[in-house]
Amino acid sequence: MMILVYILLLFFIYKIIKEGYLKITKHFLNNLFKNISTYIVLFFVILSIFLLDKKITMLFWKKINNIDLGNIAVFFQNLGKADIISIPLIILYFVGIKFNKNLSKISILALASNLYSGIFVQILKHIILRERPFVSFNELNFFKFNKIFNYTNTSFPSGHTITGFSVCFIFFYFYKNKKIRILCIIVASLIGIFRIYEGKHWLSDVIIGAYLGIIVAKTIYELNKENI
Repeated sequence: MMILVYILLLFFIYKIIKEGYLKITKHFLNNLFKNISTYIVLFFVILSIFLLDKKITMLFWKKINNIDLGNIAVFFQNLGKADIISIPLIILYFVGIKFNKNLSKISILALASNLYSGIFVQILKHIILRERPFVSFNELNFFKFNKIFNYTNTSFPSGHTITGFSVCFIFFYFYKNKKIRILCIIVASLIGIFRIYEGKHWLSDVIIGAYLGIIVAKTIYELNKENI
């Protein structure tokens, strides 16, 4: 099953690159650095690093982790994986070809958003090199250059969170229905929350991941909305 998924993913990656959906870097950086919201978010990220990260993680480990969320946690964590979340998007694409052309187009945008955010977040992760909470429980362990390609040092930003928000917010921007928009926010947020729950990320990792995911989705949607 997964072999077929990866073959289809290669096809869609080729399609996304060929049709120019990833040529958004200039617009993305403009949306990022010319937006006052970015600096407000950065302020709260810094505040979280020094004042909240350790406290929130302790709260999850001591209190919330006593609640067995088992399959729910697994479901939302898997949904934050770029390959897994691509499966429903691919299905929606083919359903859209048959029944709704707009659904097909929006699915391609979501896949493009997923791909771009995945590349971008991996670059950031391997520059910032922040240790994950379960490694040393030191929220100030950044720039661990002695372990550049080690999974334990790729905490900032949260990859699952940026994936969730970059995909969900494509649908958020397209659909004006309030219930659909609320659902998009809830699903994306739960992906990030369960990363803290599992001890894989600090709160600040999730905050910045969510914001970057929204900016990626906004940029891709704005550049392509006339074609939907």
